Amino acid sequence: MRNRIKEYPKDVLDKLEELRRNTRNRITISIIKNRYCVYEYKYLFDPGMKKSRMVSFYIGSISDAGEFIPAIHRKDTTKVENLDKHIRAGEKAGAEGHAYTMQNPDKIDLGILTKISMDSRASINEISSAVGVGKSTVTYRLKMLEKNYGIRRTIEVYPERFGFTRYIITVKFLAGKPDVAAVKKLLEAEPRVQLSLVMYGDYDLLIYIIAESTLKLEDTVYFFRSSRVFAGFPAIWNVGYTLEGYGYIPLRMEFFSLLKDRVWQKARESMRKRPDQLFRSEYAVLMDLNNDAGAPFSDIDKRNGLSSGSAQYTYYKLLERKLIERATITMQNPQVKYCALLYAVQKDIVAFNETRAAYLIDIIEETGRPANKYIFCGDSSAPYGAVFLAPVYEGSVDDIKREMEKKVNGIGIKTSVVTECIVGYLGFRKFDNTLSPQTKILRVMSEEKSKS
Repeated sequence: MRNRIKEYPKDVLDKLEELRRNTRNRITISIIKNRYCVYEYKYLFDPGMKKSRMVSFYIGSISDAGEFIPAIHRKDTTKVENLDKHIRAGEKAGAEGHAYTMQNPDKIDLGILTKISMDSRASINEISSAVGVGKSTVTYRLKMLEKNYGIRRTIEVYPERFGFTRYIITVKFLAGKPDVAAVKKLLEAEPRVQLSLVMYGDYDLLIYIIAESTLKLEDTVYFFRSSRVFAGFPAIWNVGYTLEGYGYIPLRMEFFSLLKDRVWQKARESMRKRPDQLFRSEYAVLMDLNNDAGAPFSDIDKRNGLSSGSAQYTYYKLLERKLIERATITMQNPQVKYCALLYAVQKDIVAFNETRAAYLIDIIEETGRPANKYIFCGDSSAPYGAVFLAPVYEGSVDDIKREMEKKVNGIGIKTSVVTECIVGYLGFRKFDNTLSPQTKILRVMSEEKSKS
């Protein structure tokens, strides 16, 4: 229950009014453990949260006789006497990567984000053990992270393991641009399209598509280009296969319609399941977990008419067979300024190879942000090079471009700023880079160098 003004001694109230006259901020007082504690506060706009938030600061206490006793703070950002200095100290620490905001999570939140990115089915006990904090702290922090970042649990699946090849299509319009809503409707209807981004810069449109054959790819691209949606808008279309090197792009639920014909049905002419076929339970678990990787196995059993324990058994068999790489997350509100595309074209492979280690290190560089420096990186064939999708928290995509060009030789980089994701969604997460393929390659390179 709040204490009313009349419950405070007159000397205390007089000192409180004096403090209020000497600051532009608001002052409140509360009785805590029989002490008259004084707080200073104001509302600031947080660009990460995109709304105002209250910032408060304990400045000291007032004795019964009306004497103000300044607070004693030990942390650098609170070792000051008033709120404004506290805010400035926090901004300075933020420039050094220490102040907590939604764009600069602290060590505990980064640990939780990393753990659930690597296994979104991890229990509170497992997260607590990995991060080194209590279960109640994990429970509270996890709920806040889920809310603030819009965390969605899903699975990381490699399309190649189902017989599909990935392709990146970039489009640059030469005269005018088609209606975005019409483009969205056209691309969304094709289950092979997993992601499409509207952009401005060197490219205007990106389409990430998976296809079971080159013929099917060519037919699909021809269908798009021949559509009335793109009629009257001359453009340059580049289509090239891509090999995923880092990160992932989540699969749409529509993808599973392409796998329906691969579900094995026991019959006289098909007594045994072929290697490229799926059991009904495998298909059901894949689809259910892609939609929500945090769903209880018992619920999956009930939804799909499976016997008790089938979903759990199937999940671990799918992990064992690498049909599921891992249960992971994506953030639907990653608190970024925008996302950008970088297309690093290899102009001189010999020069590039001389700085390959620097290139790999750049991909897995830690930034202290809620998502990795790059959320996707894939080698591409048209033109030869690599495609990057990067979250931009501050500065611009040109800053990322200049940084990469300083480190890596033999490349030229084209960039675009993403304005809208019209199909699918991006795989924002905090991957543990010590387990990345780039780290493994760097270790091998180091070992080979030490032997030579």
